[in-house]
Amino acid sequence: MLSGTATAARTAAIDTVFAQLSRCPVDTQGVCDPDLLDNGFGSFTQTTVATPINVVAGQLIQVTVVISFS
Repeated sequence: MLSGTATAARTAAIDTVFAQLSRCPVDTQGVCDPDLLDNGFGSFTQTTVATPINVVAGQLIQVTVVISFS
């Protein structure tokens, strides 16, 4: 399970959600400076939202992604 929050920078519609793998330095304790990220891994998973979700600037966006294997 992956989860996170973000604040909408502008009014828009969210129609695609993806998780991207990154590597950050060991001593960051899970809080990575965006300037230090190694984004060499690329997109891990992606989906298109059936009905786009409208957000307004300043709105809190909460996301939870459940990944399972069978």
